[in-house]
Amino acid sequence: MPHIDPADEPDKRTLRRGFLAARNRLTPDDVREAGDALAVRALALPEVAGARTVAAYVSVGAEPGTLALLDALRARGVRVLLPALLPDNDLDWGEYTGEGSLARVRHGG
Repeated sequence: MPHIDPADEPDKRTLRRGFLAARNRLTPDDVREAGDALAVRALALPEVAGARTVAAYVSVGAEPGTLALLDALRARGVRVLLPALLPDNDLDWGEYTGEGSLARVRHGG
């Protein structure tokens, strides 16, 4: 196995900048297609296929969309929990009951 010199590897900050730049070049159609592909792949996982409750998150910006996955899980009768930031900045969980149950929030951190 070849030895890789750590000095030749990009650091985490450089990799993150590259990934964010690539993600920001995605079109709305690219983001939708990535979200659909994410849903198909996730739903095929044995851990997800047999789940009764799943903790997830709602994508933001140019992240691959998660709504297709969340809605597909609900359609299967899976309870979907999403993180909810409380007024005191404590983290709690709320049940996803459809896109109408989401509230637009601004991340303060």
